[in-house]
Amino acid sequence: GSETGGLCVLDISSEYLDLCAAHPCPISFIRAHLFKLLTGISGGLQNYPELRQALQDAKSEAGMREALEELRRKRTAAGFGPEIKPLPKPLPLSDRSQETKPLPTPLPSPDQSQATKSLPTPLPVPEQSLETTSIPIPKP
Repeated sequence: GSETGGLCVLDISSEYLDLCAAHPCPISFIRAHLFKLLTGISGGLQNYPELRQALQDAKSEAGMREALEELRRKRTAAGFGPEIKPLPKPLPLSDRSQETKPLPTPLPSPDQSQATKSLPTPLPVPEQSLETTSIPIPKP
């Protein structure tokens, strides 16, 4: 975390890997999420092609964690501070002062005799039935 009201992307990524270890999911999902988190930040994966490749080639969460920690070391050595992402603004609460409209009363269900009376008249059947209709089938 940060005193500025944001979260460090590297810490988020590390916590994400912890969650993935506790709740297994496909490694491709984890890789995609880490690329999304770690590319585009100052001193991110776009600056270190070897780490990008290491993350791409990682076959386990442990391999991904190694690439993440190496990125953390390289960013620190290059003088990059923690990349802080601002916390999202909370969604506004709905205005509860407005009265809510009551739900409409359901219509009474008709009994069987009324349901039969409301059925439409069946359509007339054409003289030529489907059984007598022939469709040519092409030969291979």
